[in-house]
Amino acid sequence: MKLNSLTVTSMSGFMLIAVLLLSSCGSQPLTSPAPAPSVETQMPSLPTAESATSSIETPEPPTSTAIPSSPSRTGFSIPLSGLNYRVQNTGDGWVEGQLDLVYENIGEEVLPPQCLIFDEERAAANGLLSYCPESPRTFISEAYIETNEGVTYPAEISPAVLRVGDLEGGSPIPVGVVFRNVRRPFASSYTLDTVTFRFAQAASPTELILVLSGEDGFQREDRIDLSNVPQALPEAQFAEERPISELLTAPIPGDNEEVETTFDGGCSYQEVSIFFKNGYVIPYTFVNQNQYEDESVILNFSYAVYYPGGMLQYSMPEIEDLSWTIGPGQSEGHRILILDEQADTNFNSMQELDDMVAASHLLVYTDQGEVDAYRLDCEIIE
Repeated sequence: MKLNSLTVTSMSGFMLIAVLLLSSCGSQPLTSPAPAPSVETQMPSLPTAESATSSIETPEPPTSTAIPSSPSRTGFSIPLSGLNYRVQNTGDGWVEGQLDLVYENIGEEVLPPQCLIFDEERAAANGLLSYCPESPRTFISEAYIETNEGVTYPAEISPAVLRVGDLEGGSPIPVGVVFRNVRRPFASSYTLDTVTFRFAQAASPTELILVLSGEDGFQREDRIDLSNVPQALPEAQFAEERPISELLTAPIPGDNEEVETTFDGGCSYQEVSIFFKNGYVIPYTFVNQNQYEDESVILNFSYAVYYPGGMLQYSMPEIEDLSWTIGPGQSEGHRILILDEQADTNFNSMQELDDMVAASHLLVYTDQGEVDAYRLDCEIIE
């Protein structure tokens, strides 16, 4: 029996999803903001920042939802919320503020991945518009903060375009999953979406205003109350989440009825020595029921992995080799590996290489057009 591995992983900060064929089985600290006396003044132009974190607390929505065959929407349909608001006094009469963005599909149906453009020219120059729809596009036309004193200050958003969801692979955004970033292979790091601004030390910021406008006439104003921004993501809770054992009793869909593909019934969390990491190992097996001919099969198994801290990591059917050929009457063993990642649960954009986090949930896109959440409550092997 051959043993192969379908892997979700990163190594030395470099993302990798692949199929492995094995031969056998000195600045001042950021602080919480404090109110200050009034002043009216204009702010100089603001530099761009490029890092941070995100989150919100929301009701528990359903986890399994029909994927629309041709999703229709107007504009950007994900509400913008904040996480981890912090400020730093620069000592020159100004205070720097920073706020991270977080996303959740709060509707009743999955949504297609979406783009929200803040600076189209800069986004195009940096190649950030790849996979974004060419038309109609949606923009953040205004970004500013309001204060108790009636003074407003402009805000900058980094990166120049917010890429929400699995744009490259096209997997829809599940319902009820609070996330702050999406990570895919072949990137040296993952992007955190951040709002930065400055205000006079005498001013008291109250709200962040984001005005959205679309080429199709879409208009929306999102207001984030700066006095009520969560500092941390709530623990992920999925309505009707299932134990991983329920997935392991189901067949894996493929395109050839001659090939039976099933999970082996086990799931373990253990050291995966080839990657020098720990991770979840979920074995499965192909059986060619044709005793006289080779049979080929392509699996229909797309999924995302959720990590505490709000990171979603997607499988990549366009890169993973999900096509197999099995000899007459033969069986082949394979396994899904879900490795620990740098998911940044402490909301610190500078991660240590050994600061790894185990995934908590496997979100499976079924061939019936649903998204099912499975809790990774696997056996721990020391």
